[in-house]
Amino acid sequence: MLLIPRLNFNDNLTLDAYSFSSIEIDAVGFILERARIRTVNERLTKDRKGRFGLRFYVTAPDVPKLENTLNLKFVGREDDTKVKLGDTYFNADGGGPSSYRCSRIDTPPHNCETIYADDEKEAIVKCALIANSKNWLGGVPSLGSC
Repeated sequence: MLLIPRLNFNDNLTLDAYSFSSIEIDAVGFILERARIRTVNERLTKDRKGRFGLRFYVTAPDVPKLENTLNLKFVGREDDTKVKLGDTYFNADGGGPSSYRCSRIDTPPHNCETIYADDEKEAIVKCALIANSKNWLGGVPSLGSC
């Protein structure tokens, strides 16, 4: 999935999700719901690769809720919006988020980045945001690390 964030100058956020899989796009809605964010959706035309698109609107007061849920920060504005991952801490008993391998889906080199998420849906969203920040065509998470 490709997930394109755009933080405007009023601090409102749009998330444009493109995927062949409705499960991946639904993961964005699930994470927004987990963060207790009510959002409006808008269908988008297919992208150049033929992937379906859906835009999620997040108002400025709710952006920090999403950042806290995903343990990241949106930086930059408009088309230059990227994400910066927060530090990951683990409990002394070994509890905490699982590691996921976020793999680049387009042509070689097949880069990857290790991310940490509480579940697969969170990993899907984080990986897609990382893919956008790294100018990848998209990203796919799997359990494990790079």
